Amino acid sequence: MRDQPDRITCMKTQSSGKKNVGFVKVTTEEQALAAIKKTYIALKYIPKKFKTAELCFIAVHWDSRAIKYVPKKLITDEIYFEAVKQNGRVLKYVPEELRTVKLCLVAVQNDGWAIEYVPKELKTMKLCLAAVQNQGRVLVYVPQRFRTTELCISAIKNDIFSMEYVLKRSQTKEVISTLIKQLETDYFTLPKNYVGRLLSYVSEKYRSEFKNKIMEIYGIDEADINYWLAYCQRLLVKKKWPATPVIDFYSIAIRLYPKSPELYRARGRVYQLIKKEKKAQADFSKARKLGHYIDDKAKK
Repeated sequence: MRDQPDRITCMKTQSSGKKNVGFVKVTTEEQALAAIKKTYIALKYIPKKFKTAELCFIAVHWDSRAIKYVPKKLITDEIYFEAVKQNGRVLKYVPEELRTVKLCLVAVQNDGWAIEYVPKELKTMKLCLAAVQNQGRVLVYVPQRFRTTELCISAIKNDIFSMEYVLKRSQTKEVISTLIKQLETDYFTLPKNYVGRLLSYVSEKYRSEFKNKIMEIYGIDEADINYWLAYCQRLLVKKKWPATPVIDFYSIAIRLYPKSPELYRARGRVYQLIKKEKKAQADFSKARKLGHYIDDKAKK
């Protein structure tokens, strides 16, 4: 059924086992109010004479996505603040020139991922700290100058995998100690197969210490390492991950398990993807010496 400008979606009916949308013409303020409480999209079709600032505020209060259909002339700071209090990510619907530090702070306190829509010039240490305390992995959107030891520790406490975005220069003993404590805390909920992933984020200086802790807590073995490495390679092939961290991780795994032909073969394939044929052939050669391995060219 096509949308009609003087009619709005306000009820759902059941017909032939499928949900259909019923349209009812709005003729009173009460009907308009009832409609926006049913679905935020109703605000788009309510007649102008019933679309007041008060009604728009109520619509946004019921569902922050209604902000998309509030007429510009009815928009107020109060409506914007109400919207981001309900859902921080609707900050993206706020015109950039109207995104203030205060509004952005409220948004990231509700949902840390809202930092993606915060203009660069409005990103302060206070705002970035509030964001990572809400969602650790939004550290990826924090400017490098703000990725201090304190901020990185806060991110790791919220989400251990935010370690991926901790700069090497920010990896201090305090950061690694926090990572280890968080690993011990998350022991029962963190899948063992993903623990090897953390190892690739730790700098060479602390890698040995962290590796020993992983071995102590999880008893991680070569099979666990290979699980993550295979996942890395799938991402690389799909061009969702750059080659360098994948190669680095294979190199770490090879140091841990120097007699594994599968690891040399896998790293060789990555080298082939980035057209480093000499390094690829060197890894393939090593793999053949270590085990009963036949590379793809030999199979043909």
